[in-house]
Amino acid sequence: MSKTLKNILYVFAAASFAKIIGAFTSFLIPRILEPSNFGIWVTLSLIISYAPIFALGTVETLLKQFPRCVGEGNLTGAKIVEDSVFSSIIISASILFIIGLFFQLFIKENSLNLYIPQIRLMIGASAVGLFSAYFLSRFTAHQIFKQYGIIDITRALVTCFFLVSFSWFWGLRGTVAGFFLAEIVTCLVSAVLSFKNCGNFGINFDYRLLWNAVRIGFPITIVWWVLAFQSSVDRLVSSYFLGKTATGYYGLGLSFVALMMQISIAVNKVFYPKISENIGNGLDKQALSKLVIMPAQILSLIIPALMGALTLMLPFIYEIFFPKYMPGILSAQIILLGSFSLCLVGNGSNYLIAYDKQGVLFLFVLISLFFNVLCSIIFVKIGFNIEGVAISTVVAAAILTTLVWKTVLKYLDYSIHKLLKEIVKLYLPFFVVLCLVIIITKLTHYFLLSEINIGIIEISTFIVLYCLIIFLIPPYRELGLKLYRYVRYHTGL
Repeated sequence: MSKTLKNILYVFAAASFAKIIGAFTSFLIPRILEPSNFGIWVTLSLIISYAPIFALGTVETLLKQFPRCVGEGNLTGAKIVEDSVFSSIIISASILFIIGLFFQLFIKENSLNLYIPQIRLMIGASAVGLFSAYFLSRFTAHQIFKQYGIIDITRALVTCFFLVSFSWFWGLRGTVAGFFLAEIVTCLVSAVLSFKNCGNFGINFDYRLLWNAVRIGFPITIVWWVLAFQSSVDRLVSSYFLGKTATGYYGLGLSFVALMMQISIAVNKVFYPKISENIGNGLDKQALSKLVIMPAQILSLIIPALMGALTLMLPFIYEIFFPKYMPGILSAQIILLGSFSLCLVGNGSNYLIAYDKQGVLFLFVLISLFFNVLCSIIFVKIGFNIEGVAISTVVAAAILTTLVWKTVLKYLDYSIHKLLKEIVKLYLPFFVVLCLVIIITKLTHYFLLSEINIGIIEISTFIVLYCLIIFLIPPYRELGLKLYRYVRYHTGL
């Protein structure tokens, strides 16, 4: 099996397993803690969410610059990048530890005084987490994804064990203490594996190198933060205008989207350092375009098939497992079908960042964010409810993805005609799936009554028709056969 395919499978399998364990943990904790303590735990968890900003994006510098230096043959420069980023993590973690020791001096809210030990532990866990993030990112930068997967699974298992057991015995205090211990164990395992597989990590506090790490990485991390906000603004709009019940209906649909995204996340994580390395290696644009575009083309064939099948399965899944959430099924189907765009944007974004065009990507994210907020509010106001929020989110994602790939293809010296042709080729499978889902749903519901029979017939018919249509279109037939031969050759199937 090829190294690239193995790496994708490592990341995908580990992330999927970690998601399952994480869902199990998330299911148990609110049942162990009483609602008030669970609310406090959710609030304390925000410390973990926002703590990485203290690193000022230097980990992103490691992910971008280390592979580029390796591609240039500058191994000394690659080591300097590693050491300077590690030094920045030491400084960032030290600042967090100091904040943890003295933050109570600046608290004027008396109610928070009851939770000072818990806040300190969460800040301490955040500081330890910065080191874990560095060690984990070393595996990505070195393109050693087997160990990356091991750490991902280890974190999920250890966190589940400590959180659940400590919460059971000691309530909220146990939850926080368990999380702190889980971070310690994860960090130690990460450090040992990182040292064993990636070599020693040194210290270099040269302020010029530290500033350079911040200068390169901070704009990148801001892009990811704004993109994360853009991805969550739909829930904020729904919660504010439609209330928590409607947002709960909408949120379940997003859980299925998160499941669908795991494949593209694995592909993008593996190709990010590979793209940076080949840019440093001076790979010509024609060869580089295959490395950038080919993964997106393959995803544009695979994702629609999975997306369409899961969309047709949703009524059956909701009826059996989530009957209380049936009012949100249409929004779930809309957001699931629209996840196609988000699954394609990653490798294009990787290229823009590796090509030092993160400012352009930031502008595109802002445009998408503005459109999402504005249209979500308008659609809610005119009575489209969570379905309107879903439509706005889908269209905003399509705008972002289109802008990204238009720019990527332009930088890869595609002519206008070839550029438009490539974008149409990326999106056409989505429209095929959209038409098939609508037609099959209407026909089967017209002729059949049994929900179980409807689900089986719909999915079977969809898969057969989708494969047949794709096979009849020459570019997709050729790409599909290449993918089949590649997988068969490298897996021995």
